[in-house]
Amino acid sequence: MAHWPNARQWLFSLKAFVAAMLALYIALYFGLPRPHWAMATVYFVANPLTGATRSKAAYRVAGTVLGAAAAVITVPQLVNMPIVLTGAIGLWIVLLVYLSLLQRSPRSYVFLLAAYTLPIVALPTVMHPADIFDVAVSRVEEIVIGIVCASLVGAIVFPARVAPALRARAQQWLDDANAWARDIAAGNPGAGGG
Repeated sequence: MAHWPNARQWLFSLKAFVAAMLALYIALYFGLPRPHWAMATVYFVANPLTGATRSKAAYRVAGTVLGAAAAVITVPQLVNMPIVLTGAIGLWIVLLVYLSLLQRSPRSYVFLLAAYTLPIVALPTVMHPADIFDVAVSRVEEIVIGIVCASLVGAIVFPARVAPALRARAQQWLDDANAWARDIAAGNPGAGGG
């Protein structure tokens, strides 16, 4: 059964929307070629907890820069060998997704972002390899605009700290365990299960 969003969820949605519109406005103002990347980035990095947004944002920037740099290096070297270029892109994706799966921390996001940034930047420029640097720079600019907007709005507009969220979650677990223990003691172990 679906529940109506609570006030905290409405606030998070509103903050993400405001940050996305701000990112879109800034990208359009500066005439960036793909302003939707800036807007979409806000939704990719948005998190109800302020610290998580900043952490995810930093890793996203690092992964985007790494993937864009790899595209700038790869495309000019292999553009005249399309099969080799396709193989190199595929190998890059496989290797970095594998590394992201090995990394059991939020840093895995760097590898994941680098894995899919290279093809996003490289493939549209295959017919015009001279544009690779401009496309890579604009991708990084648009991603950074989205990240900065998400981080600023998240930090300024009713920032949500991790500690209260953890306390609330722990209290919910304790309440559930208490109800379960009462049900077991009363001889009704299936009542509190859910």
